[in-house]
Amino acid sequence: MESLISSFSQNLDFSASEIEAILTTPLNEVLQSPALKQQLDSLDINLLKKPYLQPVQY
Repeated sequence: MESLISSFSQNLDFSASEIEAILTTPLNEVLQSPALKQQLDSLDINLLKKPYLQPVQY
């Protein structure tokens, strides 16, 4: 779980303790958080849709 928290805290403007609190809170409560909504709204959706790895050519 530490690597997950570290990854989120590096890529979002949240501290590790804030990420841990988010991950241990019921989803319906998390989704009502104005701070999280602001962060999610700032994500580049088109970038998220791109495949992470390119297919290997043989």
